[in-house]
Amino acid sequence: MFGLLTLLTISKLLFKYLRFYKARRSVALGRSPRLIVGYMAELTESQGTGQHIPPPALIVQGEETGKIEKGPRGYSFEGTPEPDQGDGTSRECSQLVTLDRVWGLDDDKLPSSKPKDLCFSFALFKLLRCRFAKYTVLEAGFMKASRFFQAILLEGNDYERVFRVVADELSFIHDYYYSTPPSNIILSLFSIGCCSYMAVFIWRAFRYLGGYEQIYCLVWCPDKHSRRKSGDRSLFRIGHGNNKIGTYLDFGNTYYDVVPVCLVILVLVFSEIRDIVSRIGSKWSKVALVCKYAKNASDPERSTTCLQKRIAFVFRFCRFRLVKSWEGKMNQCSILVLCPCKISLLARRLLRLPNQRKTKVPRQLQEAIFQALKREDLTSEQAGGLKLIRPPLSPFLDSTTGLRLNAFSVISGKGAADTILGWHIATSIYEVRHPQPSDAKVAATHLSRYCAYLVIYLPGLLPDDDEWCESLHQAVKKDADRALAGRAGSAVLTPEAKYQQLVDLLSADSNHEVLKNGAWLGKQLVNLQTGWGALARFWSEMILYVAPSENLDGHAEAIACGGELITLLWALLAHAGIASRETRSPPAADQI
Repeated sequence: MFGLLTLLTISKLLFKYLRFYKARRSVALGRSPRLIVGYMAELTESQGTGQHIPPPALIVQGEETGKIEKGPRGYSFEGTPEPDQGDGTSRECSQLVTLDRVWGLDDDKLPSSKPKDLCFSFALFKLLRCRFAKYTVLEAGFMKASRFFQAILLEGNDYERVFRVVADELSFIHDYYYSTPPSNIILSLFSIGCCSYMAVFIWRAFRYLGGYEQIYCLVWCPDKHSRRKSGDRSLFRIGHGNNKIGTYLDFGNTYYDVVPVCLVILVLVFSEIRDIVSRIGSKWSKVALVCKYAKNASDPERSTTCLQKRIAFVFRFCRFRLVKSWEGKMNQCSILVLCPCKISLLARRLLRLPNQRKTKVPRQLQEAIFQALKREDLTSEQAGGLKLIRPPLSPFLDSTTGLRLNAFSVISGKGAADTILGWHIATSIYEVRHPQPSDAKVAATHLSRYCAYLVIYLPGLLPDDDEWCESLHQAVKKDADRALAGRAGSAVLTPEAKYQQLVDLLSADSNHEVLKNGAWLGKQLVNLQTGWGALARFWSEMILYVAPSENLDGHAEAIACGGELITLLWALLAHAGIASRETRSPPAADQI
């Protein structure tokens, strides 16, 4: 029985190794970037305007069913599929499922738009895989899908849908790089059957044996006369059986064997059940189910009623996921500690508690970023269709032109990190003066603290040198703590008095240029009465400006650790055709 369990364990390990080996050599997984790059190079870009842009023929599933040939730009199909006409006959390989084929499914026969969106996320995942394989945005063909991406997701007002599509894409990236290949369901069911048989066998044996001892023995101590007669020199003997002059000794109990074995069997059963449930409810299985429905829908002789019911059931009830690649949360940090902490600084350092907290990404923040993405003046188009994102604009107006000034030049920022910290300090000061809640305030304050978190903990994902960011943060934080050390308790002060006290301390006692610029900028914001709406607009532009990055390893590490908002925005901008940022002009010291 135990040999059967050992054999089953070895077979499962071999099966996982074979699945891993097969996945590495598959054109759908391991060699996917080469095929996608070659395929996108030959794909014709969809034509159209506005909402009438047809979906591009991005590969969703079925690459391994077509005939592959090697080319100078990677792998490609023998005859690249053209956009589907709705009857499934325009493709040489009918088993190849592309996005336009999925998008042509009847919406009335699907439970919602989520099946199509999930397939869209899966197609985008294949493009993003090319970025992690060191291909550029142009080489991977991002631009041939960017117009459809913008028309479908950015032209409307459903900002939650945009974040959901990109979050699902990152979950596929996480599963591909950081999870093991799924087990075979039949093998898992066989394992559960073997464990159940073992449990029944052990239970019946335990009932037969009862609560008997594990070891028992008889200690026999003969008298001197019998020892001389037999010539035995030993002091005692140990034997089994009944003897009137012997003494029985017992050790242990069968409970010590049965309970651990039953616990191990229980853990194995729950592990197999978990694997089965996670595979059935996984997004990979949902994509496969929708693709199967798309292939059957193109054949009028096949019935799709059963598949429609399965899709409706799976998308409605099967939402089980063991590891979440994106929890929908963001970290928050602040340079100015304005509220008294219940844990002393010494205790926090001894316990190594981080100076940060995690909070759910608010809908107001998502909406502010979404509205910033829709602005026509946010980007400038370059050769090849690529777009460059401009630096964020401040709420201040140029006295000559009447246009909004560059946020970097307002405080003479040398880079993104010192500009972020200066505006973060100014936003904290403005929050002290205007504590009234509003949607714009939620977006501005959350983005301000998240950008400060990036400077402190993830400087590698910012455009500046990470060592310079680290030294800058330490110097600013040290000077801020020293300047605010003599701050009296402000529980009974009015917002105006708190604001004046904070500005006076930072203006008089601070030595670092970033702190002085932040205090001065905070006063300007309060005097101009810019309002939280202008700050929310600025911070949404700032987070988008720093999001483009070539640090693929940093984003891969962020995905492995549960995901970051800036990684989601990095992928979002890449699909929108924004791969880099405009170069800033040198800051003018006399502005404002």
